[in-house]
Amino acid sequence: MKAGQKFGPYEVVSTLGKGGMGEVYLARDTRLGRQVALKLLPRAFTQDQERLGRFELEARAVSALNHPNILTIHEVGEIDGQRFIATEFVDGETLRQRFTSPIETTKALHIAEQIASALAEAHSAGIIHRDIKPENIMIRQDGILKVLDFGLAKLTQIKEGSQEDSTRLLVKTSTGSVMGTVAYMSPEQARGLPLDARTDIWSLGVVLYEMLAGSGPFIRANGSDTLVSILEREPRSLNSFSPEIPEALEWIVTKTLTKDFDDRYQTARELLTDLRRLRQQLNTAAELKRITEPGPAEGSATLATFGKLNANVSGGGSKKWTRWAVLLLAVPALLTTLFIWKSASWFKSAAPQVAPVVVLMDSPLPDRVYDPETRKNGGTNADDITDILRDLPIVIEKENTSALWHREDQVLRENPALIVIHRSCFADAATGFDPQSVSAQVADNKLETFLGYISLGNPNTKFLVYTRRAEDHAAWAADLGKRFPKLSGRFLR
Repeated sequence: MKAGQKFGPYEVVSTLGKGGMGEVYLARDTRLGRQVALKLLPRAFTQDQERLGRFELEARAVSALNHPNILTIHEVGEIDGQRFIATEFVDGETLRQRFTSPIETTKALHIAEQIASALAEAHSAGIIHRDIKPENIMIRQDGILKVLDFGLAKLTQIKEGSQEDSTRLLVKTSTGSVMGTVAYMSPEQARGLPLDARTDIWSLGVVLYEMLAGSGPFIRANGSDTLVSILEREPRSLNSFSPEIPEALEWIVTKTLTKDFDDRYQTARELLTDLRRLRQQLNTAAELKRITEPGPAEGSATLATFGKLNANVSGGGSKKWTRWAVLLLAVPALLTTLFIWKSASWFKSAAPQVAPVVVLMDSPLPDRVYDPETRKNGGTNADDITDILRDLPIVIEKENTSALWHREDQVLRENPALIVIHRSCFADAATGFDPQSVSAQVADNKLETFLGYISLGNPNTKFLVYTRRAEDHAAWAADLGKRFPKLSGRFLR
């Protein structure tokens, strides 16, 4: 369509873009006098009435959402046999257009936060996006982000068919050419399995990784190799791209890109909480550094200001008011300095004496830490540990665990001073714990992930990991120390 052409109540202003998902125009809604983005859907995608009906139901569900980071859908309909969607017009650029190289950590976190917030809202309404990628994320001139095209991925989804059919839909047939969608697919999406909210969490993890590293974690020369990488390879450490990337952020991204969706973040709300917490920590640290370590230019400007004010004060009675200016500048600066120097002791003296929390990591059985040795002998580690700790001025919290345990945030909220944890607590209690078995190695990996995540979330927590199998414990502990240097001095065995 051309500028000035009418499409029902819409008057075309200009072309915004064309692609596989249809043509998009900037148009004016003559009924309400507002600008809209008018997307005309390809007829090939709208021939299947059942699929089209499911899409329209979902599009209308999205239109009922009221969230600042979700593109508002004004209308879904048909004019002269042409299906269309009218949405709010976003004056900005896609994330792909805005950032073509690695971006600063706090900016990446802010963008990821907004995407996660949009996903949390949509998921709470039972809506999955299925195609989170930089092309589907618009950033307005004021920095507000909008997630586009909720529901459109479902329209293009093959209703029934083999994995090969699903892959063919997403991968261009020309050799070496890969559609953007492939690089952001979750492993379950690549396998043609049923999808839930966790597939969007994976895709957001890919986007966050790409913003930080400047390249996707799984992208390869062609579609087939990219799919193999998604299913079988692990991405490079973000720290290998830049040592400035915080270890806590590495952990967050790693958890979004866990191939087993049971070990991934289970909800977008959980991911959003971690992103917000980390960004607040980084902002606080940057602000403290700015206050306590002013740069040369800032320090010189401050000294120059004080010098001028001092000269004015000594210049005579006609400028007595400048003494107040000196006080207004000097007193807050002095108080800020004293606060920074003395805050630790002030807080210690002012804070109420709260009993420290000790968390015991138990097995799926109530009040037990899983250990086949003690079970065989009729005793339980949890009872023995509880007896030892009972008379101390502490609060004991017991957390039942299992091979599918995902409550790291719950433990963080308990703010433990010490976590006492059996090395096999994430093992399958039905199979026993042989350190040489695959199941034990999986349990070890889960335990190491847990220790690393908690240590970053709470820098004061210490860990006591115990096992009766001392012969292999030292080597495991040494390897753990190499992987997570921040556990140094906080990890006991």
